[in-house]
Amino acid sequence: MKKLILFVSCVAMLIGCGGTQTSKKQEFGSNGDVEKVKEIEYSVSEKFGEPVLELKSIIEYEYNEKGEEIKQSNYDSEGKLESTFKFEYNEKGEKIKWSDYNSKDELEYMYKSEYNEKGEKIKQSYYNSDGELIFMLKDEYNSNGKWIKRSRYNSDEELELIFKFEYNNKGEVVKDSFYIREGELYSTDKYEYNDKGEKIKQSSYNSEGELEFIIKFEYTKYDDKDNWIEKVKYKDDKKESVTKREITYR
Repeated sequence: MKKLILFVSCVAMLIGCGGTQTSKKQEFGSNGDVEKVKEIEYSVSEKFGEPVLELKSIIEYEYNEKGEEIKQSNYDSEGKLESTFKFEYNEKGEKIKWSDYNSKDELEYMYKSEYNEKGEKIKQSYYNSDGELIFMLKDEYNSNGKWIKRSRYNSDEELELIFKFEYNNKGEVVKDSFYIREGELYSTDKYEYNDKGEKIKQSSYNSEGELEFIIKFEYTKYDDKDNWIEKVKYKDDKKESVTKREITYR
């Protein structure tokens, strides 16, 4: 089970790096010429009947003038640097390398990506600091160019995990299913969005189709460019966290 959890967390982290090439600004849904984004997440607890915010994590994103993410710095609940991701692109603007450094700026992992002639990401190879292959991710698309499947293989190219995706007519992911090998369903998530395309609800189900939990997002503040700068997360109707964003424009 511990090994499975590790697999899920690793692939879940990479799910954000979708098949087709998009900038982080597009992933954020942000408007304007963004240079930096500082995302501060607080956990919510209760003391003496009152809600209390405690720092959970800080993530800082940096972009070049093309809108490509070039650096991500991750900090812990004490504000100490935990890790840094650095990104490289080819002349087509495709993200081809992702280097993961620890707090001492030592290389921990490296991801390399390959694309087809349509600019669709088809393969990611994940290496440790010694250059040894740990696992690979392979992506598949439908006839409309929508990313519909991600498969994880170990270093011996044995299939381990599968994610599958379904979309609505707006191109938003409304369902993803996680399988342990082909055909062995582990979990399913369903999503809902507001008119801005922001995710507002996630319903998670187990392999038997039973509801496990519901996560809701409320966007409570926007800046003058209509980018959200405060988001509240609820789990089963209990306030779980508050995320605030500081956006720097060029």
